[in-house]
Amino acid sequence: MTPARLLVLMIAGWLTCCTQQPETPAAKTQSNQAEDGDGPARVCMAFEEYQLGDKGFNDMQYTAMAKAQVEEGFRLELFTPNETTPSERVIEKCIANGCKIILATEGYLVKNTVERLAAAHPDRRFILMDEKVVDGLPNLTSRFFLTAEAAYLAGIIAADLSQSGVLGVVGGKQENTVLDFVVGFEQGARATRPDIVIEKRWINLADPETVPWFNPVTAAHLTEELVGEAKADIVFAVAGGSNLGVFNKCKELNVKAIGCDSDQDHLAKGTILTSVVKKLDVVLENTVKDCVKGVFQPGAVGAGLAANGVSLTPMRYTRDQIPAATMAKVDAAKAAIIAGEIQVTSAWYNAVTNGN
Repeated sequence: MTPARLLVLMIAGWLTCCTQQPETPAAKTQSNQAEDGDGPARVCMAFEEYQLGDKGFNDMQYTAMAKAQVEEGFRLELFTPNETTPSERVIEKCIANGCKIILATEGYLVKNTVERLAAAHPDRRFILMDEKVVDGLPNLTSRFFLTAEAAYLAGIIAADLSQSGVLGVVGGKQENTVLDFVVGFEQGARATRPDIVIEKRWINLADPETVPWFNPVTAAHLTEELVGEAKADIVFAVAGGSNLGVFNKCKELNVKAIGCDSDQDHLAKGTILTSVVKKLDVVLENTVKDCVKGVFQPGAVGAGLAANGVSLTPMRYTRDQIPAATMAKVDAAKAAIIAGEIQVTSAWYNAVTNGN
């Protein structure tokens, strides 16, 4: 048994409740029954690259699925790459095993594959996370998140609190879903402090032989480089499971960090100022529950600050470190973004809205 498979089996026992409830768009519905006819619906969760155990992106989705499974009574099955089933065949294996509802967790990796398979298998329902799918397929839906909007707010905090005038970013890979965090962060920081310097480092470039999302050692090395050589005093971690390396090194060097995807503030209390939260868990939970009940909204649905699909954390461990004047700037910017008075853009958002 591979380590990844063992990890999936171990984590499959975790059941965690979600407390935040973002708004969900009113659904256009198609009401084919999700049930197999002779038992509960089978919902298959297909992983590609990240796997479980990242304390962020995929763990959030699994938590949502586990909670929904308990409440709705469907049968949840996990499919991951291994020696006999490479990542490009995971979704095909879900279909071959008779799954009726298929969740693709890492949308940017499998968008084209999912669109092709949805067209070929109209009797199955496909849910793609963190990407925009083409319209016109009644059995295919996706959820994407305007993370740049919340990252803009994190950029305000970082620029206002930085004493060195240098911010650092440690990213896993230059994918559009990651760049959405980074570009939003840059916009918020520069709008607050035009002379701010932002230094970026990428794990896949520093260590191309490893999976960038599970390389905390290289993440820690890059963080040390940013703090020591570039003089960054706040580091934004956008690297999945590798974020732990950033947080530990920031704590060791007595500088601040910012997390991403989930509320990661507790991973280094007092060191992580805030996290840019992408509410994958709640949005996915609602989507799957509706699908199991026969309510399905095809096409792409995006969620930003206005729909409460992204946010900053409550900053439970650091609120006393952030001046009231800084929080006032954050609140004002949030209201302006929701009102359309501040336009936050990024490479990823432009790509999905243009249908690329």
